Amino acid sequence: MNNKVFLLPCLLLLLLLSPVFAELESTGEIALEARKFEDDSVTKSIDQGMALFSRLEVSYKGENWRTLFRGFGRVDQYDRDRNILALEEAFLEYNYSFLDGTFYVGHRLFSWSAMEAFTTADIINSRNFDSDLERLEKKGELTIGLESKIWQGRLSLFLWPRFEAPIFPGDRSRLGVGSDLDRALYFEDGLAYRDPWTMQYGGRYQASLPNFDFSFFAVKHLDRRFTQVGNANFITGAQAVAACSQLACPIDGTLNKPYYSPAFETGGNFSYVWDNWIFKIEAVNRDFDNQGRVLTLEGIVNPVDHQEVAVGGEFVHTFQNGVETTFYLEANSFFGTTKQERAQLWAFQRDLFFATRINFNDANSKEITLSVITDLERSQEYFYSASYSQRLNNELKFKTGLRIYDAAQKGALPTGLEIFDGDNQVYFTLSRFF
Repeated sequence: MNNKVFLLPCLLLLLLLSPVFAELESTGEIALEARKFEDDSVTKSIDQGMALFSRLEVSYKGENWRTLFRGFGRVDQYDRDRNILALEEAFLEYNYSFLDGTFYVGHRLFSWSAMEAFTTADIINSRNFDSDLERLEKKGELTIGLESKIWQGRLSLFLWPRFEAPIFPGDRSRLGVGSDLDRALYFEDGLAYRDPWTMQYGGRYQASLPNFDFSFFAVKHLDRRFTQVGNANFITGAQAVAACSQLACPIDGTLNKPYYSPAFETGGNFSYVWDNWIFKIEAVNRDFDNQGRVLTLEGIVNPVDHQEVAVGGEFVHTFQNGVETTFYLEANSFFGTTKQERAQLWAFQRDLFFATRINFNDANSKEITLSVITDLERSQEYFYSASYSQRLNNELKFKTGLRIYDAAQKGALPTGLEIFDGDNQVYFTLSRFF
């Protein structure tokens, strides 16, 4: 059952579970989103967007339980591949007194990272890749969860019985890879299958102590952060050696299959507050089931076991006039891989992020954000971003800005940030909240 079919039953269930309709709490947002890309002289590509975005949240809280529904949708006048309807939260939660415990079932969002740009520890939810690269929109994951208070923190256990496939841009999108990606395939014991119902599980412990927070997790699931796009006629095992080399593979032109592999991932994060400073570190170790191999333009590949680490800090300074300025500095890197393998994993594989956010703390909530991400090992790769937002009144808010990708292709195939080189854009969003 896809999310579009699932949205209406979830909302009806919430109404049935709520004995007093008048006690339902609801909030929402309707926004007009406009964006314009720099002309790339490609007739096929769509260089502009005009979309209507909406988000609805409905919740009810009883004595020992609560239920919540939140989802969003987008309809674009120019790019039908941006038309989406997605669940973020749709769950029923019950609280019991033993160990201050909580049991819940339904779609949930997980935010395990404290970073601004390099969200290393945020490994659970699938993303919408037609959104901001450094802060992609998330989809809710169907979850059965149990949480209890242990010592100074909370221990959480999870079951994820269904893999929520990411949302990819279409073949005409400036943020896509130039092809319409097919239904995702999932590896198990080296064989690919389509059925998204598969048992995934994990646990996490998080605690807050004076001046610092920390968490640790261990998860066995289909890794969501790294998509391998390859040919439908994939080859595995000894057949791969006989039929294909790294230099010449029998590609039939249909490089449109996203593949996901099972992985055992362990890691955590740590944050320490000192005066006006916050210091952060996050790390993940990924151990893949490497039996699944994918046929790509670069040959037969399989997921590479690796470690990912991000470190950073932020400093807050408040001026006498009330203006608050926050400075961010973050760095990330993949380890256990070659330089080429890192570039194929993600756009930000060994980078430095610097940003400043100016909050004027006035009646209109004016805010300016400036940021830059630069690659530390691949020359001439930069990503610049600038935005301005403010409220017009209690219900209306607008945000405008620009995004610039400067990463010229250096090899036979674009990798990393090179895929987005020249996809510069300006945007404007007018939102009404209710």
